[in-house]
Amino acid sequence: MSPSSPMPEPLSTLPPWQVLLVDDEPAVHDVTRLVLRDLSFGGRPVVFHSAYSGEQCLAHLSAHPDTALVLLDVVMETDQAGLEVVHRIRRELRNADVQIVLRTGHPGMAPEAEVVLDYEINGYFVKTELTARKLASVVIAGLRSYQYVRALQQAHLPPPAAAPTHDPRTEEDVARALRERRYRLQAQCQVDLARGTVAAVALLPEWPQADGWLPHAALATRLRGTALLEPMHAALLRDACALAGAWRAAPLRPRAAGEAAAAAAEPPPRISVPVLLPAAGAGAILQALPEQVRQALDEAGLPAGALDLLLSGHLPDGSGAWDMPGGDAETARLACSRLRDQGVTITLGDVGSGPISLAHLRRLQPDRMQIARSHVDGVAADPERSAIARAVIALAHTLGVQSLADGIASAADLEFFKWEGCDQGQGDLLGPPCPVAEWLHAPPAG
Repeated sequence: MSPSSPMPEPLSTLPPWQVLLVDDEPAVHDVTRLVLRDLSFGGRPVVFHSAYSGEQCLAHLSAHPDTALVLLDVVMETDQAGLEVVHRIRRELRNADVQIVLRTGHPGMAPEAEVVLDYEINGYFVKTELTARKLASVVIAGLRSYQYVRALQQAHLPPPAAAPTHDPRTEEDVARALRERRYRLQAQCQVDLARGTVAAVALLPEWPQADGWLPHAALATRLRGTALLEPMHAALLRDACALAGAWRAAPLRPRAAGEAAAAAAEPPPRISVPVLLPAAGAGAILQALPEQVRQALDEAGLPAGALDLLLSGHLPDGSGAWDMPGGDAETARLACSRLRDQGVTITLGDVGSGPISLAHLRRLQPDRMQIARSHVDGVAADPERSAIARAVIALAHTLGVQSLADGIASAADLEFFKWEGCDQGQGDLLGPPCPVAEWLHAPPAG
């Protein structure tokens, strides 16, 4: 097995891939089996099962939750039967992993543009478009996506430490720090691992506490509600615009260790602003972002290309925040769409830390996926971390977006991410965080 494979087990121990054909025309099943009779992927054969109605499909998936891919007809018992089945798979069976590719002979009854946006599917094809070669490509792509998602779901790292309960003093301290602008800001280079240039600069806030400084990400489990998040994000957006404006006025020399990270970026790098998404109420926070971004950019006289938003957060159980409920998921999609229309890029943080829905990721259409720090430090020596990191990188590339490894601290880990094709890296090895005040007063790069 190649070093870049996300599945570490020997191929001989793995079962066949399970694919379900769902169509009310028996001839479609026969032709599909004939065309794909010798198909295999990753050294594993593909086994095809048949269902001739939506109800048969749901019954099969209930009995065989390890099904990797469903090739699903749209028009069966009714004109919308296939679309109804998609909703029931995701909501009733709560199966977010199985890949669903719609096939239809009546594209007018289910227009592609509407279906792709409104349903959690992984592909849409008109039957007459599916040549033998294209059909094989569709199945392989579906199996590959399923493989990456399952690698993330099945990797076992030590359980996260118990999340602290909220503390009223934390909210009081943060509110006071916002009013008096007494929080601490640092910045850290995010380096293009292939070119050695600065791809972006991460804004790293810290908040005053009685016993020291609290990292920004830790607030997600310490705040009781969302009241402080909107003013907090507005303040950080203003800070990011100030840094972006200073860089454009007189290019700043990155405070970075090593020749690669010290290379000046051209054009000016985006400033990546952390946006916290709480366990409840993420939709409202996301909904406010486009207008907050517009105001900050207008006040600073900057183009939207100056900013990247890092959407991150931790649920109370320590898992990542990328398995949102339906309402928040739709709000997130619309907010991200508005931000992209403004020219802002989107980075999803904490990928690999918890539940993940490939269909949801496709709808968000991020520009980058950030591998959680807990899966980066020591990755070269830890098979479980390396499996997760490989899977996130491969999943990002499958989605056509960039991958970012956060927390690279050793030469061995850096070589691992370069070898695996990770696009960007951040960490002390590439350049430690530096107070933003020092960046703003740095001499121009020579």
